[in-house]
Amino acid sequence: MNKLKLIITMFMFIFLTGIYLNGYFVFNTTENTFGSNSGSDNVNDGSSTSLGQLVIEGAGYFLQSNSDYQLFLKKVELSGIDAGNTVEIQAALDSAIKNMELAKETYYKILQLANTLDYNPTVLEKLRYFDYNGYREKYNLNIVIFRQVEELLKSGDVRGCYQKCYHTFGVILARLRAVKANAETANVTDIPACWRVNQLYLEIEFFGQYASEVFMNIK
Repeated sequence: MNKLKLIITMFMFIFLTGIYLNGYFVFNTTENTFGSNSGSDNVNDGSSTSLGQLVIEGAGYFLQSNSDYQLFLKKVELSGIDAGNTVEIQAALDSAIKNMELAKETYYKILQLANTLDYNPTVLEKLRYFDYNGYREKYNLNIVIFRQVEELLKSGDVRGCYQKCYHTFGVILARLRAVKANAETANVTDIPACWRVNQLYLEIEFFGQYASEVFMNIK
């Protein structure tokens, strides 16, 4: 039911704002790297789903998982004051895990579909000659993360961006489950582990956002 509600919410937002296949925050418009076939193709379940739609769905699940995790951290933080509500804390963590599972599943589909499509040489040329240094300096972007984006996009390896995202989602998911298991067995939250999970969320979110920024600014 939660998955259905999230999909309905995303598509209602797309319909009402008129930005179909044009999201903003995590790898959006990267589908333009591929040829005309990126508009529609068959995925594992046999449905005709565009790469752009999958990218938006994946972003939605990831952002929701991050939101759930931030709520989890908030409740853990406040538990030091008022003892908190362990049921609410567990529910927030469970939701973060569920949405990260959906994000990872969606990126598996993205990788499968992207591997069947040819790159658009015109877009690759634009990515190659984009002023990465100028853009990074203008907006004071994180140099380490932006250079990871630059390395992949400048060489035209958009599939590599998707692969990095898929891999990181898997790492986050494993660590979320470890936090949950520790809380259930030791009845305590592993704070250092929570720090590292939060760091991974932030790093991959910046990575996806920076890639979107480049694609939305190439001429």
